[in-house]
Amino acid sequence: MGTAPPPPPCSSPWPRLPPLAVTCRGSGFEGWVITANSVGDIPGTCGGLWDNLKRFADCVGVSGSWCGGTNGHLEWRFTVPDTCNKGMLSSTWWEATRNQYGALAC
Repeated sequence: MGTAPPPPPCSSPWPRLPPLAVTCRGSGFEGWVITANSVGDIPGTCGGLWDNLKRFADCVGVSGSWCGGTNGHLEWRFTVPDTCNKGMLSSTWWEATRNQYGALAC
C-alpha cells in the first residue's frame, strides 16, 4: 500500500487582507499618537473616537487634536490631562471600532 498524496493547499474564497496594525505612543502630557491600518471609514471612525473619548470626565480638555488619514491609514493625535489613562483610551478605541482594526495596547 502506498501513502496518500498531501492535500491541496487551502483555497479560501476570501481575499487576503493587509495585516492589522494599531500603534500607540506618547502620554497625556506629551500627547498621544494612535495609528491604524486598513480603516475603511476614516471620518466615521474619527467621529466615534471623539464621541467615546468624551464619556470620561478625566479626558475632557483635549488640545492639539486631529484625526484623519488617507488610503486606509488613520492617525489620531491629541493631548489630554494625565488623569485620562490608558484604560480609558483602550475603552474608547473598543467602543468606536470593536477592535476591527486591531486592539489598542498603549
